[in-house]
Amino acid sequence: MNPKPFAIMRDHIDQITNWYRYSQNVDEAYPERSSTGISFDECFLAVIEDEPPALAAVDSQFNFLTSNRKKLLVSHLFAYEKIEFLHTFLSENFSEKFVFEQKNVSRDAYTTLAPDVEIFLCAARENEFLLYYRLMASDGYLPPPRLRRGIFTWGAQLN
Repeated sequence: MNPKPFAIMRDHIDQITNWYRYSQNVDEAYPERSSTGISFDECFLAVIEDEPPALAAVDSQFNFLTSNRKKLLVSHLFAYEKIEFLHTFLSENFSEKFVFEQKNVSRDAYTTLAPDVEIFLCAARENEFLLYYRLMASDGYLPPPRLRRGIFTWGAQLN
């Protein structure tokens, strides 16, 4: 078997939005994780604090997906919004069809982000936005790097 490390990346604003909606209904045993009574913008600003509170503990996907040298640590990167590529990848590699059911769907909540808050978020998580934009510019899938004359075609630094 030939392992093929892969990951799924989600639009960062959508990721935090989903976390905010989820944390509106957090178990009463963990009130410090609840965003009840906190505005959408306040939650986003808390996420980019140096030490975010538990309700805003949404780590950077970029940090998870890359090394200290900003090299991608997976061979295949898929966009959450283009999940059909992941379905094809899994089907081809496991010779069976994969179907994902939605689970833990959060309730709707008011989630309109103020433009200045979005600017702060983009500045604080610039590398994450750049990687995501690169992924989407590749139609939602970054394949393994190809060795060409001893240099990776996309294995260099991502910023």
